Amino acid sequence: MKHTFTELYTMSSQLTTLVQTFDGSNYQLWSKAMKAWLQLQGLWGFVDGTIVRPADPATGAAAADVAAAEAAIAAWVRSNDMAMGNLVLHLNPSIQESLGAFTAAEVVWDNLRDHYGAATIPQVYKDFKEVINICINPNTHPSVQLDRMAAAFQRLSHVAVGTAPNVTHLSLPSQMQAMIALAALPYKWEHLIHIIINNYEIEALTFEVVKDAVTNQWGTEVNCGGHKGSHNAQKLSAVKCKCGNLRFNQQQGSLQQRTDDSGSQQFNNQRGQRGKGKGKGKGKDKGKQQANNRVCLDNTCHPLSPPVNPRNGKILNWS
Repeated sequence: MKHTFTELYTMSSQLTTLVQTFDGSNYQLWSKAMKAWLQLQGLWGFVDGTIVRPADPATGAAAADVAAAEAAIAAWVRSNDMAMGNLVLHLNPSIQESLGAFTAAEVVWDNLRDHYGAATIPQVYKDFKEVINICINPNTHPSVQLDRMAAAFQRLSHVAVGTAPNVTHLSLPSQMQAMIALAALPYKWEHLIHIIINNYEIEALTFEVVKDAVTNQWGTEVNCGGHKGSHNAQKLSAVKCKCGNLRFNQQQGSLQQRTDDSGSQQFNNQRGQRGKGKGKGKGKDKGKQQANNRVCLDNTCHPLSPPVNPRNGKILNWS
């Protein structure tokens, strides 16, 4: 089956988006995603060995039989190469080098499974810690965090301990999974704990029971407007205030008040000192007045308005 350049480019982009690169520590996640991708492309049979390489044509076979056998072999090789390409392109460069000169997708897959498929203690501890550290946030949809918890439970259930025929798995009982999920609920939803533990028998208590109860609680609060506060706050903040910047207006009002008070005080001082010290230090006093005729707010100096005679409304000179 031949593909056009556009089809190959689209397939490559989808592979990059849907399947993460295998770096040696994420085999469980990578192998599931890669298997699903190869199944989607119709190539998984070349990886799990169910589609085997056709036999070579028999010696002395008819020309038509030889041609048919060679065509079947060529088609298998082409599909096997596509499966190999999908696998190798999503491997860390150091892991690619370790594969050597493998030519069959089945051999590559089995090699990766043998080297990285067995769970290590750090990986098991990481999944276990993720399970017990999840705390449900009542302000976001709980399914996201509950799905993370379920995925960690699933990964732990695949961890095999021992060898055949005495193999056990680290699968937590469904009741234990439910208890861990209940312990992750916030204080706001503690009433759900009492409802669940008082209305379910231990045999019927599962993780799905807790998930359904929490999801229904979230939906009820959304329908009743319990989660609209932050949304309304965002809408209010987006409304343009017609009165302008409140802080700036307060500063301007304070500035105007200080200006009026300064003008009245200066007018009274001038009346009291009229005729005193004429011609003495006039230039120096004028310079001081000009320096004081400014007010600074937010590191920016603004000139003050000249004082006004409160009796006749005429503007007085600074000097």
